[in-house]
Amino acid sequence: MQAIEFEASIENGLIHLPKNLRHWQVVKFVKVIVLADENIGTTDISLLIATPKKSA
Repeated sequence: MQAIEFEASIENGLIHLPKNLRHWQVVKFVKVIVLADENIGTTDISLLIATPKKSA
């Protein structure tokens, strides 16, 4: 497994890939670990985990 680190904003429940990783838009399974800024409430993270978005 390959590890890549980047910072991103979550918009409407989606994490957008940086331009240098957009070639991953083909079908690819990834394991995601979210490290949230302390300013984000735990309810926000809990909501994202409870209602994940599926990509097309």
